[in-house]
Amino acid sequence: MKIAQDKFLRCLIIFLLTISAWGWGADFYVATSGDNKAGDGSLENPWRTIAHGLSKLKPGDTLFVRGGVYEEESLSVPSGTAGSPVTVKAYPGEIPILCGAAALTGWQQCTDTDDWLDGKNADYANIFRVRAESRYFPPRLVLENDEQIHLARYPKQELAFVERVHHEEASSYDPADPITFLTIDPASDGATDHIIDTKAGRPTEKPDDFWIGGTIRLHSHAAGSWVVPMPITGNSQSESKIFFDSTGTSMEGKTVVHSANKDSYAIANHPHVLSSPGEYGYAETTEYHDEFRFYDGPNETQYQVGDIVRDPENPDQLRIALLSNAWTRDLTSGRHWGRYYVYHLYVWPSESITSGKTTQQIIDALDSGIIRVPVLNTGFYVTYKEHFVIDGFHIRGFYERGIQTRYAPSNGIAVRNCVVEDCGNTGIAVSAVSYTHLTLPTKRIV
Repeated sequence: MKIAQDKFLRCLIIFLLTISAWGWGADFYVATSGDNKAGDGSLENPWRTIAHGLSKLKPGDTLFVRGGVYEEESLSVPSGTAGSPVTVKAYPGEIPILCGAAALTGWQQCTDTDDWLDGKNADYANIFRVRAESRYFPPRLVLENDEQIHLARYPKQELAFVERVHHEEASSYDPADPITFLTIDPASDGATDHIIDTKAGRPTEKPDDFWIGGTIRLHSHAAGSWVVPMPITGNSQSESKIFFDSTGTSMEGKTVVHSANKDSYAIANHPHVLSSPGEYGYAETTEYHDEFRFYDGPNETQYQVGDIVRDPENPDQLRIALLSNAWTRDLTSGRHWGRYYVYHLYVWPSESITSGKTTQQIIDALDSGIIRVPVLNTGFYVTYKEHFVIDGFHIRGFYERGIQTRYAPSNGIAVRNCVVEDCGNTGIAVSAVSYTHLTLPTKRIV
């Protein structure tokens, strides 16, 4: 009998070691109806946030995310092993949406004396404005009913965030295509604070200082062939010049190029070029506020600068959330979340929103949350991790990227069945990895 028991125990140990080697892990669950504090991660009692669920995973584990909208950022997936990857995936038959954009409310119809328009736009009655706050400025994209609308610019272009550089002196110039950038004159070569454009019908024909307050978007070869936005400081009609300030941009210390390659430009974000439905502009203010967050339960309590708050870890002590910069940490159980910049967003709504509607009906439609701007940076941001899977997410509306992986030590990173769209920089960015597998549906990746 003892021999049979010993044999059984040996077989059981071998079986357990075998399934461990196979990477059998546990399954956990997240749902918008869950609770990080009271939940245990089970299907019946899920956690609330993806970030909380990811913090509980070990190699071989799978985190199933139920359908719904999750407004989270910088989600980091822990490392698995070659045989036991960590997986975060959509619950079967459901679509979790990871969203970095927030709806704007409090819209008003503009007047001719509005601070930004200031008598410079005869179509002011078609334009509506709202006060917006974000840790990121300027806004890189604006969504109307989950579709990108255009930054007001001249020349206009069909694309919204992504600018196609097409001008009459480009090697690929096609007269049938609309011009999206304007070429500079040879006399611009070597300039550091202006461009010259003497062609007829160009922005340089406008009266002196007509373009102050707008942005020049210079397609600069000296700055790596990037489109560099810079504030316009003036323009001279007699000299056919537009002046700009390159301080703090990738053009700082560099020159305008015409001889070897031909730089080109567009005018953007000025009241004079906000002239069609489906366009927007913005105006910076000097306002800002800082925010401090305590991590206490499924919902983070938020405090603004100057608020007197009670320390959750020491309930008998009060603290003042008064921080001098964006990264000061004063309280034991929280951190400074960031500085929020205040700006005004101006939108000429699309005809699908305005056609046949009264002004109040248009305002009601805007206040229902159909205009959204990115307020979160990056959806999944994974550094120094390997052997993980991201599967089945719809990711949209982030200021920078939907998914970014950096400095993975080895390999085994898989992104499957994900839709990534409407992000202000790139949809998916992968760097410094030896093997990454991307399986994406045939849908626009912006």
